[in-house]
Amino acid sequence: MASTVKLGSVNFPKLLRHLGHRTNQVRDLVFARDAIFRKEVMTTKADSTSGRGSGTTSLSGPAVSFGYEESSFAAQSAGTNAAYHVNTPELIFGGLKAIQSPITSRSGKLERTGHRISGECTFYMPPLSYINNLPEFSETTQFDELETYDKLIDIERILFAGVVDPYINNPPSPTTHRPPVGAKNALAGTVETQTLSASGTQTISFGPYNREGYAAGLGSYFPAGYEIDRFQTKVKRGAAAGSSTAFVSEIFLQATGGAFGGGNPEFVWAPTSGNGAPLPTSEELITLDVPFNVPVGSTTMIYVDGTGYEYTMSHRYDEPYRFDTVGEIIGINGALSNGAYLNRVGVKFTNTDGSTDTTVTMSSIDTLLYKASEWRVESIKDFRDEYMEVKAVRVRGTRTSRRRAYG
Repeated sequence: MASTVKLGSVNFPKLLRHLGHRTNQVRDLVFARDAIFRKEVMTTKADSTSGRGSGTTSLSGPAVSFGYEESSFAAQSAGTNAAYHVNTPELIFGGLKAIQSPITSRSGKLERTGHRISGECTFYMPPLSYINNLPEFSETTQFDELETYDKLIDIERILFAGVVDPYINNPPSPTTHRPPVGAKNALAGTVETQTLSASGTQTISFGPYNREGYAAGLGSYFPAGYEIDRFQTKVKRGAAAGSSTAFVSEIFLQATGGAFGGGNPEFVWAPTSGNGAPLPTSEELITLDVPFNVPVGSTTMIYVDGTGYEYTMSHRYDEPYRFDTVGEIIGINGALSNGAYLNRVGVKFTNTDGSTDTTVTMSSIDTLLYKASEWRVESIKDFRDEYMEVKAVRVRGTRTSRRRAYG
């Protein structure tokens, strides 16, 4: 007898919304894929005196691949000592939700070279057809499917989180700003919506507050920065007015201390070239998620409407008012040799139009500094139109105590 039982289907996006109100196992992930660099090839013989790549005599066979990559991911045509390549920069997309089980898995192992901590978990996420219609995922030609070795960046621990009403700078009482639930410190201090004048710039930034409501530098509160991996916020511009523009021209993290005076050192993400990422005229919130626990000179990408804009990390101030890494911000109000404390984090916007003002907003409740978990996709089970089961692994890297000790 034929079975009359219908198995039905799983509306996974709806399931995520319902579970998201009840459990922290629903994670808001940042999808990342490393840039794909050009292949190093040779089509000519080497000159006997000048070395590889200097000859003019063509090889009789196909191009010789040396098995390693160049430092550029830019497009190039096949030709003399060059292989065909399409421009393939790093992908960084926010807004990918998934159920994680277990939330955190850690195992430690003592080895000859030191102590290594690794972990593994399983992510359950919507089907590929749903992911391909998410903002940024649907707007770029680079993303087709989830692949093994892709990265899923999760918020392991919120260190500083924006409060709902960060409108008072240096509040008169130590009870004005308290950290949100789940956060160690608050971020507050500036009105989140500001006017961006014609041909002008506008900076929106927040400073740290502790559980007693004291701002950094007050009441013996000197917040450290060595745990910080990444900064995340959401920004938008106001309704389109004339030919006004709003570009993300800087993302910065500032330290201070008793020895610095007016030369507070900053780590700054600025466009490698051009004006940077433009905010959409549709008043749509876009996610900015950048690392700060990286060396000066590193690059990252910010995507708006499927187009990537490259940013490069630099120092704001030269010696002696500078650090090499955020690991040196150890939370002490002392001289340079004793470190310093976190003072501010923010975004600078630029309007290149000379005649029309606009407004810019940095959402306070979506602003946070966090310690990240970087998961690498190891295997994928696609249940077609229902959901995907993604197994991921990670190596945690330096322990927090080592970060503080070695900077």
